[in-house]
Amino acid sequence: MVIAIIGVLIALLLPAVQAAREAARRMQCSNHLKQIGIAVHNFHDTRSGLPPITLGSTTEGVCRASLFLLIYPFIEQQSLYDLIGSKDSPTGTLARKGFDVVVHVDGDKTATGYTDKGTIQWWGRFSDDEQKGFAAVSPYRCPTRRSGGSDSIFQGTTASTDEPGPLGDYAVPCICTTNHYWHLYYISNSSDHYNKQKGPFRVALINGGDGNLGVFNYWNPRDNMSYWQDGTSNQLILGEKHIPVGRLGFSKGNQNDSNIANSADMTYLAAGRYAVGAARNIKASIALCRPNDFMDNATQNSIQPTITVGTTDTSTGGIYGFGSWHSGICNFLIGDGSVRGLPLTTNPDNVLYPLTQVDDGIAVSLP
Repeated sequence: MVIAIIGVLIALLLPAVQAAREAARRMQCSNHLKQIGIAVHNFHDTRSGLPPITLGSTTEGVCRASLFLLIYPFIEQQSLYDLIGSKDSPTGTLARKGFDVVVHVDGDKTATGYTDKGTIQWWGRFSDDEQKGFAAVSPYRCPTRRSGGSDSIFQGTTASTDEPGPLGDYAVPCICTTNHYWHLYYISNSSDHYNKQKGPFRVALINGGDGNLGVFNYWNPRDNMSYWQDGTSNQLILGEKHIPVGRLGFSKGNQNDSNIANSADMTYLAAGRYAVGAARNIKASIALCRPNDFMDNATQNSIQPTITVGTTDTSTGGIYGFGSWHSGICNFLIGDGSVRGLPLTTNPDNVLYPLTQVDDGIAVSLP
């Protein structure tokens, strides 16, 4: 009888304990976003401009370091920033440094072609202990989704498409007003590229030298906070990226289905082509996602339930979406440094899209 009573009490208490733990994890996730927000503001004060979404390049097809790497010094990770910057290219033939985290380049996909255009082997330049140091950067992790350690590193398996490196749970929201393939627009000296990006961060400004040769003394922020024309309190600048249950640690190349591969978990250090680990598209009519959206057994290139199951929507808006593992909400960082947990039912057309676009002039009331 006593044992039965104890069993009933445990059954009653367990859900409450689990709820309390999740509440703590959700608060920690919110605090991580606040830390990143402080880092963005401190970067702005120090460099007189916003951190670029990527250093970009002067040639299409060359990926470069993302915002998350560039703000390392402002989240107390100066040592990792310096470590990355100390790495030469594997061949030694170019003056490239570790800030080139190229893992996918159009055109020649041979090992030589990749090495010449970037450093597909960049992650392999670090020792095991150094790699563990990147995995220990807690502000880039949601504790509900991953605990750190081995589940925060992806080593890569396929040279042509995998994105090895440290994994994280937050991404920059992007809008490309003329083409939903926002990740094609990162050539630093092309107004046809950077002017089509209407999200909170754009590619860096290269003032001189050859940006493709790793001459990093020549890059500067392109924009300051006046670029957020709708005001800091009316601008989404970061959010929890959608990674379906069962997708943690899976990159593009080690997926069984090419469509499912687009929901992969990729490093946050790379930005550019296929850089869904660092940035995601905000698209009208694509709502926030639940942990089980885009199930493991799905074969359609879409997200449930905002696109009818079984359809073949080939745009990048849905498959590169936002969503969290928290119950019912997705955390977003606002330009003024505040964090809001937006309900998964938040209207994408009237809230998410206008809150991401920097110059639409639409005042939005957050739910």
